[in-house]
Amino acid sequence: GRKTVVNLVMLLGLAGLALLAASATALIALLEIREEVAAITEQALPASGAALILARVGERLQDRTPALMAAKGADARQRQTDLIKADLLLLASETERLRHLHPGGNTGGVEGIARLAPELADNLRDLTGLLESSAAQSTALERQRNVLLALRERVQQTLVPSILAVADVVGRGSTVQEGLFRQAALAQGPLLEAERLVGFAFGELLVGAAAPTQERLGQARGTVARLRDRLASVIPAVPSGLRFELKGAIDELDRQMALDGVFGLREGELAALERADNLVAGGRLIAMQLKERVDALVLSANQNIVHAAAAMGDTVLANTILFIGVSVSVVLLATFFSYRFVVRDISLNLRAVTQAMQRLAAGEREALVPATERRDEIGDLARVFSVFKEQAFRVETLHRDLLDKSQLLVTTFDSMNDGLTVFDGAGRLVARRWDADARSNV
Repeated sequence: GRKTVVNLVMLLGLAGLALLAASATALIALLEIREEVAAITEQALPASGAALILARVGERLQDRTPALMAAKGADARQRQTDLIKADLLLLASETERLRHLHPGGNTGGVEGIARLAPELADNLRDLTGLLESSAAQSTALERQRNVLLALRERVQQTLVPSILAVADVVGRGSTVQEGLFRQAALAQGPLLEAERLVGFAFGELLVGAAAPTQERLGQARGTVARLRDRLASVIPAVPSGLRFELKGAIDELDRQMALDGVFGLREGELAALERADNLVAGGRLIAMQLKERVDALVLSANQNIVHAAAAMGDTVLANTILFIGVSVSVVLLATFFSYRFVVRDISLNLRAVTQAMQRLAAGEREALVPATERRDEIGDLARVFSVFKEQAFRVETLHRDLLDKSQLLVTTFDSMNDGLTVFDGAGRLVARRWDADARSNV
């Protein structure tokens, strides 16, 4: 009926609304999960990858620094320099990508990495430039060393024959002229002294060219200065033909004492090496700090991934439980309302109609059939039962009247002594009776 249809429509509407609410909740949960997954795949994982690349680059740069310092030759240094430049470009690009993934930065994390990476790059650039300068100084120093070796050889080749000739004259003694002997005897000492001083001076220059410390370099410089002064004082006593070569040796000693000489070059080289050691130590410290920041960032990213995965799992579980709960609630509510407003109403009315029919069958004429006012199938059934009740009562009344009349007719027949004939409206014989023992024919 209409009321039942309305109730069913209402129940279906409520169930639909409940399912719609559950679906909306599930959709919101899916959107939250999508945001968390996007945060992991678009930020946490790329940031962790960039940080790991930075860590590997930092470790490689730490290894390349000693290799660069130990490189022998321009080609080897150029190869190490090219590798360092490639790593520095990668370091800069990954740092920029990390900045892009974390535009706001975070304390001790991305901001620290973004600050330390350029510092490490600057440190390595300074170190590379310094080593290139040191290599140039080493090349110049090697050239000066070769010049010194050649000059010492030339001076010795000049002095040694004169020394041998003087020694020969002095050794012959009385066999040579007295004047020549006297000149040879006077020149022998200064020549030997000059040859010794030249050897010591140039030897100390070579020692200074390889001095391991600034202190040792200063000692060599002082020694050469003293040997130079003593050589200058000896020159007037040597034969005049040898003075020009010895004065050239003194001029070379003076030039090597200048800033562009052996001592100046070695001093600059030692200063560069000392600064390079400081840069290496600073770079190692920066690399360690960078590694700590990267490790912290990777650990944080991994923790975020774990937390996000756990949160996604909790969200999925919670929303699954919620969806199941809502679905079960919808089923229970639909069952309750169906029973309350549809099944119960139909059951009660059918039971009442059935009880009324049972009472009617038992002969209870006062039994009332309920629900005759309903405008549905139950009302139709109740009204049919009401009509059946009235017809049953009418049939019963007619049956009683027929029995009374039959009894009257029998009594009348039994009280007659003569025969009886009965004809219908057409004049045909219907029944006859001649005496009490005769049979009737119909």
